[in-house]
Amino acid sequence: MENIAGIAGPPRTRRRWLAPAGAAALMALGLPLQALYAAGARGGVRLTRNDAVEEPLGGRTWRGVLTNVTGAPLADVVVRIGFHDGHGDAVGAPVTARAARLAPGAGLDLQARLPAAAVGLSIHGLRWTVAERAVEAGGRGTWRFGDVQD
Repeated sequence: MENIAGIAGPPRTRRRWLAPAGAAALMALGLPLQALYAAGARGGVRLTRNDAVEEPLGGRTWRGVLTNVTGAPLADVVVRIGFHDGHGDAVGAPVTARAARLAPGAGLDLQARLPAAAVGLSIHGLRWTVAERAVEAGGRGTWRFGDVQD
């Protein structure tokens, strides 16, 4: 194939077949694509509460909620959250929370004592099981206290 200048164009590749072949392989393995989409790293669990509360005797506590936004129950939910300062540097030790089961629409309540310099959080790791398939989502973004996911 030549382009207008008479120079050979890019060679044809089989890349356009990779996506359909991959989908066919997943279906052959019995993994429903709808479950993969519904519980994928993009939309399975969302941060729906993210508040820093001043305590009467000093210090602050963070309260958050991770909500199951799929139509399926999630099992073995594990989240690892780290706090950061105004420069994005980690402060304090990361916290981990677990839930054996999270029904559709249900939330995992989270709470942690905040380091003095903390202005926001990052979700370092998030893992759950749906329809007997493990789903893992890394860095889910950085939020200042008060921000939640749409």
